[in-house]
Amino acid sequence: MIANSEDVTHRVLAGEFDLGFVGSPVEAAGLQVRPFVEDEIVLIVPAGHALSRQHAFSPKLFASETLIVREAGSATRQIVEANLTRKDARPAATVLAFSALIQKGSK
Repeated sequence: MIANSEDVTHRVLAGEFDLGFVGSPVEAAGLQVRPFVEDEIVLIVPAGHALSRQHAFSPKLFASETLIVREAGSATRQIVEANLTRKDARPAATVLAFSALIQKGSK
């Protein structure tokens, strides 16, 4: 089953599953959290995109870009948004990944 971190946490707490993997540590009464593997989040852009030539990212580089994001409750989304905020980087727009897939399928 594929689910976001929030959903996995709730289902393990509810006894629906014996264990689950989530993208970042969670704190909840009744759960034991154990490190499993370290993960890395990377930025991807099409070849030839202006950001593909950057080695360091300044906040203004994101100002005209549209970012595709995971659903609310996703640890990946939380980590990306926290780091963008910490860097004061604000993309021009964000698109929910599921919505983008629906739009692509309707073309």
